[in-house]
Amino acid sequence: MSDDYNVHGLSRDIPTDIKRHIRKECGFGCVCCGLAIATYEHIIPEFKDAKEHDPEKMAYLCGSCHDRVTRRIWSKDKVIEARENPWCIVNKKCHDSFDISSMSPTLWVGPNEVTNIHNIVKINEEVILSISAPKEAGQPYSISGVFYDDNGNFWCGVELAN
Repeated sequence: MSDDYNVHGLSRDIPTDIKRHIRKECGFGCVCCGLAIATYEHIIPEFKDAKEHDPEKMAYLCGSCHDRVTRRIWSKDKVIEARENPWCIVNKKCHDSFDISSMSPTLWVGPNEVTNIHNIVKINEEVILSISAPKEAGQPYSISGVFYDDNGNFWCGVELAN
């Protein structure tokens, strides 16, 4: 059997609705450190023994934290504990950094091209999505966003920068 499937025939391809469920419960970032770009970890059982992608038994981990678990530097118990109190939910934000490699970045929001605008989305004087130039040369741009749940309650703030 290929590496794309485990011994039970379970594919590594996780259905979109399960991924969305995991990301939401984990606060849209790594449960351990809060990085926004992450991957999915089967906690118990490990992927090789799993018969299904059970979102309640999975976590969202960044590459670095996932590697620590895979190499057994960190225990699955650490991930279980972090899953119960995800970093992004506790801190009400996630974070990461990106190298945009341009002094004049262009952001596409749907079909709309956004250039040289700090506040991209503003509703009733509240900035929902913004981008800021680096504070120092060579540093990344900062992208910030505010998100609410289906009932209009504050969910989290996100700042993607150093």
